[in-house]
Amino acid sequence: MTDYYRLKDKYILRGWEKLPYVIIDTQNDNFEFIDAEHMEALKWCDGNISITIPLISDNERKIIREYVSRGIVEPCEPGHSISKEQEYRFYPVRYVRAVQWSITGRCNFKCKHCYLSASEGKYGELSHDTAMYIISQLEACGIRSVKLTGGEPLVRSDFWEIVDALLEHGIRISQIYSNGALVNEKFIDGLTSRGLKPLILISYDGVGWHDWLRGVPGAEKMAERAMKLCADNGLKVAADSCFHRHSMHTIRESVAHMASLGASIVRVGGIQNSGSWKDNNEAGITPSDDELFRLYYDYLPHFFEDNLPVDLWLGAFMIYNYELNEFYIPGYMENKKPDDCLCSFRTDMYISPEGRVMPCMPMAGTILHDRMPLIQEEGLAHCINDSFWFNIVNLRVRDYLAANAECRNCEYRSVCSTGCRASALEDSPDNYLAKSQTLCTLIKGKWPEKIIELMKRIKPEAECRNLKK
Repeated sequence: MTDYYRLKDKYILRGWEKLPYVIIDTQNDNFEFIDAEHMEALKWCDGNISITIPLISDNERKIIREYVSRGIVEPCEPGHSISKEQEYRFYPVRYVRAVQWSITGRCNFKCKHCYLSASEGKYGELSHDTAMYIISQLEACGIRSVKLTGGEPLVRSDFWEIVDALLEHGIRISQIYSNGALVNEKFIDGLTSRGLKPLILISYDGVGWHDWLRGVPGAEKMAERAMKLCADNGLKVAADSCFHRHSMHTIRESVAHMASLGASIVRVGGIQNSGSWKDNNEAGITPSDDELFRLYYDYLPHFFEDNLPVDLWLGAFMIYNYELNEFYIPGYMENKKPDDCLCSFRTDMYISPEGRVMPCMPMAGTILHDRMPLIQEEGLAHCINDSFWFNIVNLRVRDYLAANAECRNCEYRSVCSTGCRASALEDSPDNYLAKSQTLCTLIKGKWPEKIIELMKRIKPEAECRNLKK
């Protein structure tokens, strides 16, 4: 039996500040955080060193054999080396798992509700050279996964150059957002030739109402064609929908239609009063949180009657996972402790069209926007480690409670997670630490209890993930 071992090809070794030892499965982007002794044992598994040498301890040999049994390490012939990419690399920055990047602030549609006011090109578009610089910064900080969005990302003339540069730097493209107008056979061929299968997210705002909200005649047909084309070519498709008072009645028909076009994830929400919607909102058509919650509650029995094979995301109300037959109520019973981070995007970030590092896209245009750091001015490592962005995402629940006596003394404190900060800014534009009225409405309205009771009646075999904790 050989005394030489190597890390299997799909695994790489990495580390970041505070999280220095990580095994990454590059095929599915799974991360396993380990201790120093396990990492030292794995470093011997390079295909060139016999594990019989005295420098290797008995316990390290035991660890190596455990990794063999788990399928992470394999015996090999001497000299069957691992690749340079697999070797341990340490990044002197805090860990960021993934980035959503608006590679442009331009769009070929005129959506009434765009966070970025992209139809006006409000936030512009970075030059090709600056985009390449940002990609090099992502790689230098060990960021493994990027979601490409806009504006409309496919309007960039160098879209495929950006894709290729990301791949050359070892960065996986996990998602591409689009309005669907430019999703065609050429786009599919571009993905196929590169071996890419990202989740494709297409906007679709209700049967008969999509054109109105998107501001372009024929937009609904374009979105339908794009979803079907992607699904027919083996790509996973998600559909994003925004409903208003005129379109709410179409929810059952619309969700079923999106499923019939090949969407395996359908995300439904109301329109947030931000970006273009502040100027284009027609009086009285933005539904209240209670109206949306009632819509979702009344729709759920129809969803299960229709037996649709999709994951259903109902805004801040409920998420249902079809494969696991499990549902989750965001913000409910998450049991956040005082030292927990307030923002859920601490290990994810958003990069705006002008290169700003932000917690998420809905923060664009808020009072915090211009204070967020620019990568091309400060470098991404500095943005991650020591910037206004870090100060914001590093705020703790205790900071929130210190600023909100009402919440600190609330009878629902034990089941409330404090809520989304972008939602809080929508209601209180000058106060990042304000309460989230949406979550308040959910919790105080007893909607979680109503959801759980409803699901017991209509889908009794489905588990509630909130109650597993």
